[in-house]
Amino acid sequence: MDSNINKFQMNLFRLEKDVRKLEKEYLDEVNEDSLKKFAVRTKQVAMAVLEEYYFSVDNFYTKGEFKIQDEGKFNDFMDFHDGYRAQMKQWIAQNKIVIQQSRLSEIPVKPTMDSEGNLKEPAVVAGAGAIIVVALAIFSKSWLAVAAALLTAGLSAASYKRNVNKKERDYQFKLQQYEIQVKQTRDKMTNGIIADLKEWLSQAEKQSDKILASFNVE
Repeated sequence: MDSNINKFQMNLFRLEKDVRKLEKEYLDEVNEDSLKKFAVRTKQVAMAVLEEYYFSVDNFYTKGEFKIQDEGKFNDFMDFHDGYRAQMKQWIAQNKIVIQQSRLSEIPVKPTMDSEGNLKEPAVVAGAGAIIVVALAIFSKSWLAVAAALLTAGLSAASYKRNVNKKERDYQFKLQQYEIQVKQTRDKMTNGIIADLKEWLSQAEKQSDKILASFNVE
């Protein structure tokens, strides 16, 4: 039994590759809409990787040369309520990747460090009360606060570029500081979400092995 179960592997390479592609597509310039699209599409990627995995497991035991031959065992495996696929869907429902949202003004954003290592207060974003932050929560761990910090940095950088005279003596230096802050916060969020999603998929894989063992398939 173990030799067949161990043939199945979650495609974590695809997960990381696709999420980093979404980062480049949506978070080069951070705004309310791009942050929401990144969260929604990232959840879709994780779900697609998991579905690809458990569909391949299901097909392995229900089609082709490794199809379960015992009729009773086969029917149990395919059962609409308690079969392999049904139990995997139950696990997903119990461990949902949640898309959260909140007003920017209601999310505490931690102070950041300036170029000399001194704490500085977060920038005040005009209209923050009307701006919605969207982020993922995985195994109840929320990325909303980091997403809020990223959005604050991104909107502050965009506002600075629009409203400050480029001829000012320290324009380039201050702009670079904004851009560094955006990059650091974006990297923190993307790397953290990838790590959390890999753990989520790893736990799903363990659940799959547990379910297969309960059917005593070989």
